[in-house]
Amino acid sequence: ETVLAGPIERITNIKTSLTEQKIKSTVLKVPFAFHSSQVEPILAELETIASSVTFSTPAIPIICPLDGKVAEGPDRFSPGYLSSHARQAVNMQAALLEAKQKGHLIDHNAVLEIGPHPAISSMVKAVLGSQMTCLMSAQRGRDTWQVLDSTLKSLYTAGVDVRWSEFHRDFKASAKVVALPAYSWDLKHY
Repeated sequence: ETVLAGPIERITNIKTSLTEQKIKSTVLKVPFAFHSSQVEPILAELETIASSVTFSTPAIPIICPLDGKVAEGPDRFSPGYLSSHARQAVNMQAALLEAKQKGHLIDHNAVLEIGPHPAISSMVKAVLGSQMTCLMSAQRGRDTWQVLDSTLKSLYTAGVDVRWSEFHRDFKASAKVVALPAYSWDLKHY
């Protein structure tokens, strides 16, 4: 997939032209175009804010579409990396193919996309195949709890060790201990 950025009137004209040529296109519903010059005014402040973050060595491989690689070692992430990632073009296809080549993504993996709306899942399926399971953390227009419930259910039934006590930690009322009767439940409906 290719993303184009520019003034809305130019993007609208390009979309019209693509539609006339029967080429599918979508105008993204974003306030400005990431990975384009439209983010340049915020980059210095982004780096300043990110300088207060402690970056650790990844405990798991992380797909890095900025350079089309998989991060596996120390000193990979920094304020400069975040700034570059916000501004520069990305290569998700190369990153996905490297992750597959290195054995990090196999057909039986579930890919969890963390973000406000799934944008990468269709790319995962296009590059790695429709057999890939793609899950989301949020989706525009859907209740967040319904999305998370569905995703957690899929992860749990796939054998992932979901730490339910952590999920419910901030919700004391949902963690009440319920005393059950000591008699048999076989002959009564509850």
